[in-house]
Amino acid sequence: MKRCGLVVFSVLFLLLSASTGVLSQEKPSGEGTLSRADADRIDTNHKGFKFRDILIGVKLADQMVECRGAGGKVCYEKAWREGSPLYQNCYNVHNLPELGFIRSTMVCLVDGDIERIDSSVFYDGADELLSLLRTKYGNPHTFTTSVIQNRMGAKFERYIAVWNVKECELLLVNRLDYVDKGSLIIKSQKYKKQEVLKNEDKARQDLDKL
Repeated sequence: MKRCGLVVFSVLFLLLSASTGVLSQEKPSGEGTLSRADADRIDTNHKGFKFRDILIGVKLADQMVECRGAGGKVCYEKAWREGSPLYQNCYNVHNLPELGFIRSTMVCLVDGDIERIDSSVFYDGADELLSLLRTKYGNPHTFTTSVIQNRMGAKFERYIAVWNVKECELLLVNRLDYVDKGSLIIKSQKYKKQEVLKNEDKARQDLDKL
């Protein structure tokens, strides 16, 4: 009888503690899931750009987990590009929802926030992506075409479409120098400012070497 009373008391204590938050535990940063407070803040106040469920201007660790032990969740791992200061704080993203014309996606951070999204695009899927972007955001603010040539001498048309949406720049190129793939790059104004500063620093360093 005493044991039953103890069990009942324990259950009541757990219920009461859960309702009052006594037993609530704070999730470690980088756990990958937004708190309800964060979700409400994003829904009501965040004015950034969203692409494939990735939010510009929001912490990387609040949106996904590290790939080690991710178990199929959307995750990130360090990207590495030799000799490029612009890519020192960038991460490859895996397990995003499938899009047939997207090959891979990388994000770059400023102060821990995602401020740039790079997606590699299959060249034969760029036209489909262009059509979808036009449907969602209207005609691009600028659209330029040129002719490029591969090592075999074959010529191809390249186009560059640029939109300005929610203080972000979207740039779609159907063919890069490799000609078999294109690119969609999304940059916030914050990232563009940092890009200018880094380029200026590099130019000064190059001058110092002369």
